[in-house]
Formats: sequence, structure tokens, C-alpha cells
Amino acid sequence: MEGVLNGFELLPKDANIQSAEMHNYHSTTNPGAHASGEAIIRQEIADGKYVPVSFKPVIVSALGAVPKADSQELRLIHDCSMPCSQGVNSYINITKEKFQTVDDAVSLIGNNYFLAKVDLRHAYRYIPVHQANYPALGLKWKFKGESSLMEQVVPQEFFSALHKLLSE
Repeated sequence: MEGVLNGFELLPKDANIQSAEMHNYHSTTNPGAHASGEAIIRQEIADGKYVPVSFKPVIVSALGAVPKADSQELRLIHDCSMPCSQGVNSYINITKEKFQTVDDAVSLIGNNYFLAKVDLRHAYRYIPVHQANYPALGLKWKFKGESSLMEQVVPQEFFSALHKLLSE
């Protein structure tokens, strides 16, 4: 319940976080994607998921963009894995979860069953991160000068780690 009330702590309390910075990937800085990426970031700021800061966060991770399947919409990816051995992920013990196969799911379907596909991307964007972790979740964007931002919700990359926290 503590994580729901005050945000989930993704990093160990005793982690000695070292300064690191990555530049955003070409997928977000190229002329064809920059305007869409900026619109997404402005909306994330308006929604309180990113917060502009006047200082450089301890870790500034790269942003990448991938097109959402069957859509023109871009999905921003906050790459917490880089720089190698210095990114946010290097401070966290993330265990990989194995999910059922499609064949397993199909074997559970009976007559008069209905199926749906749900994109949980937006749902996960409402899971708060503890404020002690904000400085490690930095990112940057070039509006009219360079801006530093910090993420206040769980980056998509941490869903399996969050699943582990919630199941404990």
C-alpha cells in the first residue's frame, strides 16, 4: 500500500547512483518525429507525468520513439538501460517473467467465449514513482533550448520489476 500512496521505490535505498547522461536517439530527433515527440512530451508535462526541472538530474537517459503497431502514433521509450553499466537498470535487479504462450491461451477458450486485446500502455503511466527516485529518471528534450525533465511515473521498461514488487 505504501507504493500506491507515496510512489514505488524502483531503486534500492542504499544505491550509490553515479552521474550519467545519454543523448536522445535519432528516432526522436529526426525532423519527421520531433514534432510528434514534442507533442507527447508536452502532454506528459500537462498530465503531471514529467516535471520540468532547473537542474540536471543525476541520470539522464535517452528517449527513443517507435511507431505504434498499425498506427501513425509514436510511442516514446525512456531507455533506462543505457549507458551500459551506468543506466538506471544497472542499479535494479530485474527478473524476467515468463508468460503463457498463445497456444496455452487458445487451449483455455471454449464455446461462447469472447476475447479482447487491451493496450495497457496508458494504464501503466498512472503508477507513481517515489520522489527519491526522480533524479535517476531524468530525460532531456530540446524545446527552444535544452530542458531537463524527470519522470514521475513508472517507465514502461520497469513493468516486470513492478509486477514483482506488487506480488510480494
